[in-house]
Amino acid sequence: MQLDTESEQAAGAVHSTGTARAVRIGEGCLGPRAAADAARVVVVRAPGSSANVGPGFDTLGLAVALHLEVTALVPAGAAAQAASRTAADFGADFGADFDIEVADERGTARGAEAARNLVVVAAARAAAAGTALPRGLRLRVRSAVPRGRGLGSSGAAAVAGAALAAAACALPLSRAAAAAAAAALEGHADNAAASALGGFIAAAMPDADGPDRHDGRGRHALPAITAAPLRLPPAVRIVAAVPRFELATHVARAALPTAYARADAVFNVQRIALLIAALAQDSPDPASVASAMRDRLHQPHRAHLVPGLADVLALDPANVPGLLGVCLSGAGPTAVALATHNFDDIGTRMVAAFRAAKGPDGLPVEADYLVLDVDREGVVVDELPPECF
Repeated sequence: MQLDTESEQAAGAVHSTGTARAVRIGEGCLGPRAAADAARVVVVRAPGSSANVGPGFDTLGLAVALHLEVTALVPAGAAAQAASRTAADFGADFGADFDIEVADERGTARGAEAARNLVVVAAARAAAAGTALPRGLRLRVRSAVPRGRGLGSSGAAAVAGAALAAAACALPLSRAAAAAAAAALEGHADNAAASALGGFIAAAMPDADGPDRHDGRGRHALPAITAAPLRLPPAVRIVAAVPRFELATHVARAALPTAYARADAVFNVQRIALLIAALAQDSPDPASVASAMRDRLHQPHRAHLVPGLADVLALDPANVPGLLGVCLSGAGPTAVALATHNFDDIGTRMVAAFRAAKGPDGLPVEADYLVLDVDREGVVVDELPPECF
C-alpha cells in the first residue's frame, strides 16, 4: 500500500496566508529579517531524514521530503526580553512560560506536556547558548514525519527548535549551528546535518577527547560538528517501506556490540568510499551501488528487531529495474531504497518482503511504502505578519 503524502505537501507549503506574503530568511543566518522588536509569525520547516545510509553508520544522512513544521507567534519585544534572561531562569518545568500547542498524529498536547516536546527543548537549549527564549511564545507543531520509524523525526524536531530559537531571539544562528545544536541533543550528527542542510550529507561529531568548548562567559558552546554535502544525481528518489510498528532508538542502539572486529570496520570503510564515488556519477551503476550499500556495523545486529528486513535487503538490482540499493533507515524499522525509476514496483516488492515475514505475534509484518524526493533545501524559516497565526 502506498501512503498518501498530499496532506503533508499541502501542510508544508505554508509560504503565504490570504493576501500576506512570506519573507524567506536568507541562506546564511536563520535569525529574523523583520524588526526584531515587532510581533511576527515565524514558520520553520525541517525535513525528516534517512541516516546510516548503507555502510555510513552515524556518518551518512539523506534529507527526505517529509516535513515537520513549527508555526510560532513571537511577541513584540521578544529579542530584548530574551536578552535579559539567562538559562538559569528556566526551572525544571518551564511549560508555564509559554502558550504551547503541539499537534501530531498522536493528538494534541498543551502546557507542561507540550513543553517536553523536543522542538521546545531544542529551542530552549539553542537559545540558552546565547540568551533564553522569551515568555509569551505561542507554538503550533505539525509533523508528517512518522515517529519511531527511522525517518528522523527527532532530528527534524531538534533542528526546527534550534532554528526557531534563532528567529525568536534574533540570534545569528546558521544552518550549520542549527545542525550542531540538534546533534548535541541527538548524540550523532547524520540526521541533524541532513535536516539542517538538506541533500546527501557526510557528518561527524567532534572528537570526544578534544578540549572542552566554552563561549568565554562560562557557558558551554555548541559542538563543532563537521558536515559536507555529497553529490547525488537528480534522478535518484527514495522508496521508503514503513512497517506499521515503532522501534525506539534506544532499543535499537542497545542491540549493537560495544566493539567490532577489524575486518568489519574495514569492510564498512571501504564501502563508504565506494558508495560516495558510485553515487557521484551522472548515471550510477546499480551493481556498484548495491554492493557498496552493504553493512556489517548495525544492520546484522538489528535484523532480529525488524522481521523481514533480511529479505528486503536481499532485493537485487539485477532483477528489479530502477533499483540502486536498499538499506535500513536510521535505527529502523523503515527500509529505504535508492532508485531512478520503477518506484511503485520497488515499493510493492519491499512491502511484500516484509509481509512474508511473521512478527512477534505470529502475524505478517504489515508495511506501507512512500515514494519520496530528496529534500535539497534543509531547514527553512519564513516570516509572516502576526494576523496570520
